[in-house]
Amino acid sequence: MDTHHIKLPEGSIEKTTTTLNLGPTHPATHGVMQNVLELDGERIVSAEQTIGYIHRAFEKIAERRPLYQITTLTDRLNYCSSPINNMGWHLACEKLLGVKIP
Repeated sequence: MDTHHIKLPEGSIEKTTTTLNLGPTHPATHGVMQNVLELDGERIVSAEQTIGYIHRAFEKIAERRPLYQITTLTDRLNYCSSPINNMGWHLACEKLLGVKIP
């Protein structure tokens, strides 16, 4: 197959970039952040991240609940690691209350 190349005068084509918005609802970001990328072809020229999209006022909600009801909140902090969030909460409660679990 024969390819043809066209020679253009230098500076005759303006270089452009593309802005790509990834998130916060993009599957790759899991809803926790937004990335706004500036692309030149496939090369990333600049990137701007915004974090905090998953903030749910957990601390404020927990202020008005008894300790045993907060486990349902720690379950939902991060869908990938619910058990470890619960474990952290339970260990903190045990330490605060001075309870030794056999």
